[in-house]
Amino acid sequence: TPMVDVDNPTLHNEMEHARIEQLPVNQRMLMNLTQIVPGEEGSKGSRSFGLPGQAQEFVVDGAVVTDRRYNMSLYSQSPGLGAVDEFTLDTGAVSARYSRPSNIIVSTKSGTNQLHGTAYETLLNNDIALARSRTDFYSRPPQLVRNEYGFNVGGPVVIPKLYNGRNRTFWFRSEEHMSELQSL
Repeated sequence: TPMVDVDNPTLHNEMEHARIEQLPVNQRMLMNLTQIVPGEEGSKGSRSFGLPGQAQEFVVDGAVVTDRRYNMSLYSQSPGLGAVDEFTLDTGAVSARYSRPSNIIVSTKSGTNQLHGTAYETLLNNDIALARSRTDFYSRPPQLVRNEYGFNVGGPVVIPKLYNGRNRTFWFRSEEHMSELQSL
């Protein structure tokens, strides 16, 4: 493919699941992926290439999950990072199927013919391996303990002696949790 596409003015940034898992994203939240895409501004990826925040739309598996009344994403409906199969940000002269000039398009994982899954836990604890600056004015640093954990599992729907869903029917479950202890 050519380095510069002169036939299409759309800026297209795409990340597949393997790349998402390798990236050092602070807190496993979908919105934090927008911070590492070139051209995104704001602490939560609120603007693309200088466009207003209302110019962004979030599409998960083909369904729009943007609350247009308050011009914000429905964070409760966004999938966890473990369930994201592909993350795409299109900006500029995008296709007519999208109603905004900047679109965050997310495809989630699904089940397969084999039972598969992953589990993870990430612990951030400032008592472990704390690097202090010479200008610290406190004897004990403020407490911060963040624990993020979850799992993803999927496979075919099989009911013994009744239904074999291989090559037809699949299931997938993803769950992510975070607990945080913090003192100021």
